[in-house]
Amino acid sequence: MAKKIFTTILILAAFCHAAAGQDALFDKYAGRKGVTVVTVSKQMLDMMPELNMMPTDMEGVAGKLESLRVLKCNDRKLSGAIRDEAMQCVRHGFEKLIAVDKDGTRNSIFMRKTGKGKSDMMVVVSAGNNLTVVYMAGSMTLEDLSGLTKD
Repeated sequence: MAKKIFTTILILAAFCHAAAGQDALFDKYAGRKGVTVVTVSKQMLDMMPELNMMPTDMEGVAGKLESLRVLKCNDRKLSGAIRDEAMQCVRHGFEKLIAVDKDGTRNSIFMRKTGKGKSDMMVVVSAGNNLTVVYMAGSMTLEDLSGLTKD
């Protein structure tokens, strides 16, 4: 019995550490020159469809998200460091869904199941001096994501 409790605690600690990794990444670089960090709360995500602040294809997804964080950097040196740290974060239980390298642009999408119907997604896009990292947590599915990427 003690072994099961200990194992459960270790698993929970790993999930908490991994989630803290994403928060630490965004918090570490917030306020730096050349870096923009946007955090959207659950309450704001719930209000967006009502306020007509969102493209139609995003309306269904916004209600499924619990949090959304975006980091954008246009400093070449800093972009490399941030990208390396983002890749460290996704090594903790994330699965790479897709990676596209084309004309100097690298796009990667990662997903991690966090519970029944819950998941975290991280999108990392780097092109030259520019880097964008998007972190989403909630009950968004792969189908929701594919709906967002259609032209």
